[in-house]
Amino acid sequence: MQVQPKIDLTFSQGLRSLLRHDPDIMMIGEVRDYETAEITIRVALTGHLVFSTLHTNDASGGIARLIDMGVEPFLVASSVNAFIAQRLVRVICPHCQEEIVPDPEIVREFEEWQEAPGSIKLTRGKGCERATHRLQRPDRHL
Repeated sequence: MQVQPKIDLTFSQGLRSLLRHDPDIMMIGEVRDYETAEITIRVALTGHLVFSTLHTNDASGGIARLIDMGVEPFLVASSVNAFIAQRLVRVICPHCQEEIVPDPEIVREFEEWQEAPGSIKLTRGKGCERATHRLQRPDRHL
């Protein structure tokens, strides 16, 4: 829903009105402040399943972020089931990738960790028009 502060329809007011409908599951776009965190924790403590986003660098940072917002640690412990983080992974362009020969010392270190020595293959992208286009427009597929 769209918030309208002019008519006193704030994010937290909207959450409060949604609670009156007694939903089983709630999805909250983002927990940004103490008031939203408090309502979210209260909803979770009353048996509702709540999904939300929280801006942190990693999953374990979610605990510290909620506590920094003012949520009591015992409430975080009793209301949160999981924090999940995601990372974007760079992918080498399949059209311009080339194999590189690593330093022999690095190969020896990797082979100590691998079950099949000699199977290390490292690649890098040379850079082509397709790779450049993909960087500029990541929503487009090659």
